[in-house]
Amino acid sequence: MSAHVKTHRGTPLSEKVIFAIALILLTGFQLQYLSKEKKEKGESLAIRTGEKVQDFELSLLDTDTVTHLSQLCAEKPVLLLFMMQGCQPCEMQLNNLSREVTAEDKFQVVLVTSDSETWIRKEVKKRKLTFPVILDKDRALTNTFRVHAYPTTVLLGQDRTMLSFRIGYDPSLIFVVKMGLEDKELRRDSD
Repeated sequence: MSAHVKTHRGTPLSEKVIFAIALILLTGFQLQYLSKEKKEKGESLAIRTGEKVQDFELSLLDTDTVTHLSQLCAEKPVLLLFMMQGCQPCEMQLNNLSREVTAEDKFQVVLVTSDSETWIRKEVKKRKLTFPVILDKDRALTNTFRVHAYPTTVLLGQDRTMLSFRIGYDPSLIFVVKMGLEDKELRRDSD
């Protein structure tokens, strides 16, 4: 009788368990190392809700002038939509935002992409978008928010404080943003 329990594919179960444990330990060590390395460099692991985002120089599509994140946020809160080419959920979120967000809303939408300028120009033209588009070629803004999944939306207040961070397509996003901004105004008015 064999000391190993065989799985249906013939690989001993104990080998799979050992491999899984080794993989978990390796991943844990990598995360711990990266965390320690970033702390030593003075880098934060991520911006948290309620924290102020540093100001950035931004390149906008169809403008030769450089703008700053603080300038975009000055008039009203900004909803950053991080998207990428070929991302179906990104397209769904963009369609939803372009249909429902108007100039009268208490926030503005700004697209952020690291993809080619040619592609985003075609998208803007095809969809007749009026949102500003940030060309994040060096991924500075994308990396600041640790965006690794698309679409990601980040709501910034007028003082560049991060109010919300959401990953994935959310058909209720606009409602949630509007309610959150109204709630924030109500709390501020009652203080």
